[in-house]
Amino acid sequence: RGDGERLEFRHERLEVGAPEARVAFEFREGSAISSEGEGVRFGVEAALAGAASGSFRASGLVTSGMENDGPDAAVEAKVAEGKVAEAKVAEGKVAEGKVAEAASERTDTNGPTTTLTAEAHFALDTLGPAIHPLLPPPLDDAAAAIALASAGPCGLDLTRLEARWDDASPADRPAFYRLDGRATLAKAAFDAGPAIDRLDGTLDFALVSEPAAEAPVRFDARLDARALRAMEFELGRSQATLAATPDGATLRIDADGDIALGRYELDAVVELGAADLPGRYDARLRLADADYGLLRDPTSPPSGSRTSATLAIGGPTGGTPSDTAARRGAGRLAIRNATLADMPVALRALQLTQLMLPISGRLSDSNATYSIEGDLLRVERCRFVAGTLELEGEGTVDIPTYGLALRLYPKGTVPLVSDLIGGVMHQIFAIDVGGTLLEPKASLAPLPAVIPQRSAVRAATATEPKPDDR
Repeated sequence: RGDGERLEFRHERLEVGAPEARVAFEFREGSAISSEGEGVRFGVEAALAGAASGSFRASGLVTSGMENDGPDAAVEAKVAEGKVAEAKVAEGKVAEGKVAEAASERTDTNGPTTTLTAEAHFALDTLGPAIHPLLPPPLDDAAAAIALASAGPCGLDLTRLEARWDDASPADRPAFYRLDGRATLAKAAFDAGPAIDRLDGTLDFALVSEPAAEAPVRFDARLDARALRAMEFELGRSQATLAATPDGATLRIDADGDIALGRYELDAVVELGAADLPGRYDARLRLADADYGLLRDPTSPPSGSRTSATLAIGGPTGGTPSDTAARRGAGRLAIRNATLADMPVALRALQLTQLMLPISGRLSDSNATYSIEGDLLRVERCRFVAGTLELEGEGTVDIPTYGLALRLYPKGTVPLVSDLIGGVMHQIFAIDVGGTLLEPKASLAPLPAVIPQRSAVRAATATEPKPDDR
């Protein structure tokens, strides 16, 4: 085309993605891509069909030219609401604060450059794997790595997308890249180690990538959750901050919020991994003064009990069987003043040992220390205290099914009442607890290794001459 001519290209429909997960963009009237001078301007709106439903719109400008190596180079930047602000770079700072860090550390070159300035918006009915490849980097790989999905409507507003390539930059690794935006999620779920079963809230984020800079990656984000369900626990309003290390390989997460009238804190470090290397997470969770009854059933009235806990856990990110098998952790749990109705394991065990034990009775103290290996939680020591009776023991819990295999040993005053128990009341016995956490089953288990020894002692004592016989 000659100087001053304008070339315009209008799409009607575009399909992208793998055959089993193709997403169709059905462009609306007025959508166009046009070339003007040394630049290409685009403004498109489309309805999504196929493996995704919702809408998409984007606008921006691509320009080509020679890089100016002086400090007064003009920087064109997209800001929120799609408005364009012009800012001059003077000694590395952007005038009027319109663009906080844009191009402040740009590496000057004298070669040809290509610059993209754009914004994009997704409004999705649901979010699934078909959308992941359509997101700009690094959101595409991050969403796929944690299996991000949403069963409710969600939005992604990329208010600012900037990229610059010089003559040495590969297409997938620009010399400068910036992405600012907000994700709005409803009924979202993902697995970054600890599984998040539901998230309703917003995530604001800002990313700058400049491989040649001293700090090649700068990433910060803030999550504000109205509702959150993590590791099968209902949480209340929660906040979290996320920050990447300068190399972009590790993500730090600090979170806190409400849970069952108490509070929780979470500190986690996630190594993002690479295409051929799995990621890894290490997390520490602290729980303080939560109501145990509400932890078990968020719809129940408060029980008056108080729960404190700590957990340190780590393993590969992802949910494959091999990832789960490599999970390791340890922690401690303490519950004060819980009702027996809220502690079915203790209730079933104590019903075998104590006369007329009311279901409304309370355990003055319950605590346990445990470790985690894959899907197995190993109870190294647990203790229940009710009045003058104590039960101590150990065992295992199968995490996916909550299946129990515990053995408890009574201590203190034990008023045995049934004929079955009465037959072993002078022997040492244990209580085996099977079933599940919600439906435990308890039974007596005489200890054969000890009973014969005690029987022999009693027999020897009976044959000894009494003082009156001598």
